[in-house]
Amino acid sequence: MHKIKSKILILLVLFLYNNEYVYAQKNNEIDSLKQILHKAKKNDKPKILNTLCWKLRNSYPKESVKYGQLAIKLSKEYKNTEELAQGYSFTGVAYRNLGNYIEAFENYFNGLSISRKYKHKEKEGYALINIGNLYIYQNLYDNALIYLNQAIVIVNEIGNRKMEAYCNLNIGRALLLKKEFEKSLYFFDIALRIRKDIKDFEGQAVCYKYIADAYLELEQLDKAFEIYYTALNTGKILNDWDLYSDIYERLAKVSLLKNDPLQSMVYAKKSLETAKNVNNKFRIRNAYKEFYEINLKLKNYKKAVEYLRIVTEYNDSLFNKILTKKISNIEFSSAQKKKQAEIDLLNKEKIIKDLYAKRKKEIQNILIVILILMIILVILSVVFSRKLRKNNKILNKQKKK
Repeated sequence: MHKIKSKILILLVLFLYNNEYVYAQKNNEIDSLKQILHKAKKNDKPKILNTLCWKLRNSYPKESVKYGQLAIKLSKEYKNTEELAQGYSFTGVAYRNLGNYIEAFENYFNGLSISRKYKHKEKEGYALINIGNLYIYQNLYDNALIYLNQAIVIVNEIGNRKMEAYCNLNIGRALLLKKEFEKSLYFFDIALRIRKDIKDFEGQAVCYKYIADAYLELEQLDKAFEIYYTALNTGKILNDWDLYSDIYERLAKVSLLKNDPLQSMVYAKKSLETAKNVNNKFRIRNAYKEFYEINLKLKNYKKAVEYLRIVTEYNDSLFNKILTKKISNIEFSSAQKKKQAEIDLLNKEKIIKDLYAKRKKEIQNILIVILILMIILVILSVVFSRKLRKNNKILNKQKKK
């Protein structure tokens, strides 16, 4: 036990050291982008704004939304459809991190619509994955898999390895929540191997986190605990407050299952503090859920009831009828647009067919007229020829007389 705690302490020290350096680097990168944005030409700004939106999505999602919305506005102004699709995608992620799922869904579906309209395959793939991801947050796993399987088709078509990893990760997440733990590990392993190949360190940390989740569900607590710290120590995640909060909430869960409620409380507090820094409602809800479980374990029933009330309030905010209705409306609207596009295509094909048929009939009529004229000419020619012969005969008879 002492060896495990020493190992965890070393991992924590390494994590803090690595991420303090990464944090400083990332802040310098953000500052540089802001300076470039200030000096850039207006039509170059959408790309820079989208980059800022993406870089800030996990650490400062409110600020990320502002940059994303401005990217969308300028992309529309300059008819930059690729950056427009990107803007909707990144802004949707920032809204998701804020727990504002209505706006997230709306942005994702807008991005999907633009991507399909202008045939931006990569953006379409990411839009499908993002929608699938958000369905996972809504506990609608079968819906999620429908969109993720559509994304896999695009992945195979364009061969984007980064997208392939992201898609496999989310398929694994859906299967994990469907209690298909061994299957989920298979997909997490695919995602991790790809992210190691392409040296995506932040992505690797996410993979380790979900692998640990699977082992937690399989009740292999020590293994899960160690892999969570591997995720923390992978590096480059300090600015990913969503992941940071999530891992600490999971460490709280493992500690409680290992009958250490006081240590669990320490991790739960870290999770809540991080989530509150960025107002991530989903992570705040999860941290309070751990507080409820801890106090229940400690037989602090009054506090447990209070935390359960807070969890219920967040549930009402995150999973409500208005959201379900909104999602249905967005999907219906998306389906209607797709259907209308199909109708328009059929109408165009019908117009072309009608024009072709009309043209064919006109040609046939012309040919008939020509044929009739030719027959008339032949008849006239025969009549004229006979008359000519008859006249010749009469002339010949007269000459003989």
